[in-house]
Amino acid sequence: MARTPESSSAPSPPCASVSSLASVPLPVGGTGEMGDDPDKEHPWATLDQLLRSENSFVVTCHRAPDADALGSAAALTELLVALGKDARLFLPERVPEHLEFLYGGVPTTADVVAGQTVLITDTPSPGLLPERLVRIRSSLRCVVIDHHSSYQVFGDLELRDETACSTGSMVLDLFRRFRVKVSPRVATQVYAAMVTDTLGFRGNRVDAGVFHDAAFLVESGADPESIARRMFDAWTPRKLKLFQRALDTLTFHCDQRVASMTICDRSSDIYGETDGFVDIMMRGSTVVAAVLVIDGGADECKLRFRSKGPLNVAVVAQRMGGGGHSNAAATVVAGNLEQWLPRAVSALSSMVDLTPGVGSRA
Repeated sequence: MARTPESSSAPSPPCASVSSLASVPLPVGGTGEMGDDPDKEHPWATLDQLLRSENSFVVTCHRAPDADALGSAAALTELLVALGKDARLFLPERVPEHLEFLYGGVPTTADVVAGQTVLITDTPSPGLLPERLVRIRSSLRCVVIDHHSSYQVFGDLELRDETACSTGSMVLDLFRRFRVKVSPRVATQVYAAMVTDTLGFRGNRVDAGVFHDAAFLVESGADPESIARRMFDAWTPRKLKLFQRALDTLTFHCDQRVASMTICDRSSDIYGETDGFVDIMMRGSTVVAAVLVIDGGADECKLRFRSKGPLNVAVVAQRMGGGGHSNAAATVVAGNLEQWLPRAVSALSSMVDLTPGVGSRA
């Protein structure tokens, strides 16, 4: 995995207005464009003020990122560069190899230092932050841009839109607000983000506006066939073998309404190499909730949850320090799969039994 070890610029003086708005939902209506009244107390205006007063930014996302997290972070970095800012992408741990194309050509930094302003995309919980940020978070100015419905407040400024289909689509809105042209590379980054978090434009947040944005991105240079091939049709022989191992652990619970799989592997890319495994369990006709527990060693596990209909797995993930969407959520926890598999299965089974419409046993 190629990383460019470039040094970050010295931190800018603090922007006093940032800490005044913590976790403010995005407003309905209003343009939030550059030039709006800076006294308006909503997040877009505060971000406008921040971008005017600061010159140096670091952009990052959660550990083991998917295409929405990494694509939105890379695109946001490109937006800041286009606005004349010194902006660098800080790559989190465990970036999947098949997503490296999303940040090719984007300026990166190998470190984050105290006092910097850090823009964090698609991260619902501080426990999912890159380890470097976890250690020095109290000394940073953090701006969170996210669309998850279940989250923990941890930023000095938080821009959240729970109606957005992806964080990438929120970054696309920023390009429009700041009147910056979308390049083919940015179009690719945002399209990948959208197609990932809509499950191939099948999610419950997909509407005509999402397809309008997708068409705009294709017109701007995104190649849907190439992106799909890179993201979905590139399982390596090792990944297929890992999936075979995971299938050997497939277990049904709660009258076959809950499914689970586990994988234990110490490779550095294990989170990325298991991307998509949990979604396959959801193809079962009786399955309404599923969990994949990935034991990556070093006393750390990642749990990926999926569900159908009214079952809100984001609540389960949030109780374990993570977050996400109603039907797709995740968390990274300390411990091993022997500890976390029974907890996850118990939580999902209880939720299934207590949710009207799916709780009655066959």
